[in-house]
Amino acid sequence: MSDTSSPLLVAVDKAVGADTSEYAAFVRLLGRGEAGGLDELLDAVDDSDYSLVDWIEAFLAFDEWLEGKGEERRPLSEMRGYIHCCTFTNSPHLSSPVLKVIVIKALTEFGFDAISEPQH
Repeated sequence: MSDTSSPLLVAVDKAVGADTSEYAAFVRLLGRGEAGGLDELLDAVDDSDYSLVDWIEAFLAFDEWLEGKGEERRPLSEMRGYIHCCTFTNSPHLSSPVLKVIVIKALTEFGFDAISEPQH
């Protein structure tokens, strides 16, 4: 997904700016990811209490976590789903904690099944 006119990249540009390291890292992640993984990302952002910037930071933290595990694959759709689930973990009566912190905590505690090798 390198088309800079895609609705997602236009939104990311507006959120973080095309000249930022976050934008460049996110575009690299999209390029490494499995095709069709983020079609619903903007809808997921709209349905959450977090901004697109929060989601981008969470994706980049997730990418770093996968890199640290030596994982080459980037199943973007599954990553989006994992982050989406993490948005539901805080109490509605408390202020929203930083999404990337929630994601890293969940990854550290529970792992990420989409990259686990099938067990026989």
